[in-house]
Amino acid sequence: MQLVTSAIPVVMPHPLPDKEHLAALIHCPYPTALNPNAEDAHLHSVEWVRASGLVTQPAMFRRLRDSRMADMVSRFYPGGGQEELRVAAEFVCWAFLLDDSCDESSIGKDPERWGRILDRYAAVVDGAPLEPGDSPMSRALHEVRGKMIRLASQEGLRHFVEGCFDYFRGVLWEARNRASELTPAMVDFVPNRPAAGAVPPFVALIDTLERIELPPEVYDHPLVKQLRDAAGNAMCWINDILSLDKELQHGDVHNLILVQQQEHGLTLVDAVHRAIALTNAEMSGMLELEKRLPSFGQPLDAELARYVRALWAMIRGTLDWTYESARYKAAA
Repeated sequence: MQLVTSAIPVVMPHPLPDKEHLAALIHCPYPTALNPNAEDAHLHSVEWVRASGLVTQPAMFRRLRDSRMADMVSRFYPGGGQEELRVAAEFVCWAFLLDDSCDESSIGKDPERWGRILDRYAAVVDGAPLEPGDSPMSRALHEVRGKMIRLASQEGLRHFVEGCFDYFRGVLWEARNRASELTPAMVDFVPNRPAAGAVPPFVALIDTLERIELPPEVYDHPLVKQLRDAAGNAMCWINDILSLDKELQHGDVHNLILVQQQEHGLTLVDAVHRAIALTNAEMSGMLELEKRLPSFGQPLDAELARYVRALWAMIRGTLDWTYESARYKAAA
């Protein structure tokens, strides 16, 4: 199913609308795209999870399979090659299993224990050799890194590793909040939510999946960084709007709607309104930022334009996949 969002404001009904109505309120200007290798990536990732021993319970395996997580990266990187997309599909399955461990089990409220586990993952993704006692998750991440060494440039691998470090820090931030029974304020939520949502490593994969090479003077330019940050916000906030029932089901407060509700004393419906307005404003801000990008000369301007389109593809992919995926159905 292709989701088409309206550019015309829609009146929100009371009580909370269904996902179709919520999705129609989110105004992403980028069209739907899907990598032609999407089905191959899905089948490969399901078999990889099984063979890696990452999931042992049949019910959890069915949930992962039916969620079609590889479809997310197939939307993120519509131009990625088959082998590259398979690695991205492996990593997205790995990340969502980590996410579920943190969100839906007691370990997600034990930052000291989580810290030790995440430190090991950080060492593995940074190139540490495997040890006899390593978990299937550590071994699977080691395998992903090995494939990235073969497929990525040195700079692309560095961006991915640093993105994973940011991701692990974000996951630990969430665990500390849960342990303290703390709903974060916006000033803390905004810089940490994308990291906890694994945005940094997936944005870093643009380098390898879309074969885009930006030199440091372009990649690290303040306006390009602002675009990355805004894209990360939009991705996570879209996810928050469309996955609210999942967070409510598991008592997870790391959701823009719930943060807004507490910070401004809003009803849940009014907090949804506010979250949608903030998300649409973030995307409008991206369009304005694009106009302010300097020229770096050809062919760098063309590469940068491709990079910006890739950021938009990730936003649109988040919208389409979160709307469609069985992962975020209330019955999940």
